[in-house]
Amino acid sequence: MSGRFALNTTEADLRAHFSLKNSFVFKPKYNIAPAQLIPVVVLDKLGQAELVFMQWGFIPSWQKNPHSTGYNNARIETVLEKPLFKQAFEKKRCLIPVSGFYEWRLIQKRKQPFFVYLNKMPLFALAGIWALPTEAGLFPTCAILTKEVAKESKMAKLHDRMPVIVPKIDYMTWLKKRHLTCLDLEKNPEINPEINLDYFPVSLEVNSPLFDSPDCLRALS
Repeated sequence: MSGRFALNTTEADLRAHFSLKNSFVFKPKYNIAPAQLIPVVVLDKLGQAELVFMQWGFIPSWQKNPHSTGYNNARIETVLEKPLFKQAFEKKRCLIPVSGFYEWRLIQKRKQPFFVYLNKMPLFALAGIWALPTEAGLFPTCAILTKEVAKESKMAKLHDRMPVIVPKIDYMTWLKKRHLTCLDLEKNPEINPEINLDYFPVSLEVNSPLFDSPDCLRALS
């Protein structure tokens, strides 16, 4: 967790939502999996938000094997305790645009995928960290920060962890590293997952990362 997400939006919406000025080309993706290239928002040298593409699977720049699978997630509770992530959390934060993410629940001995989203928010951002490429010609890499969910929450019925969501008002604050921790981000009622988070079951075809279609986001009746 988090192992799959969707970004069903347009270039224009990405530009407007994140106040982006740089040029890029993007097409909607409905079943994004680890090791794929994903759009990520970082700060440029002038301190402005820009969209770049990174490989999902954090690999620290000092790692000897640049072709390893990397780390898809990093736990917010221990990110400052682990040398693997500490420097990136302090110096290289990013925003990962999503329309929602997938989680699985075992139902009658099969893994049923669910699409998790925020009500009235077709585009939002997850907290992430990133690393420079380990050698020339490779892309930077990134990971999604996750947190433990409350045992009584709706999300707990699917999984005991979920991505850390950054409210829009805190995008620049997060990128400029003004938060020593991001747990306080969720005090903002705009993205409080206990209030606004919801989910619905989707096709079993989502289990395959090769299935990338608008049908991924179609609720099962």
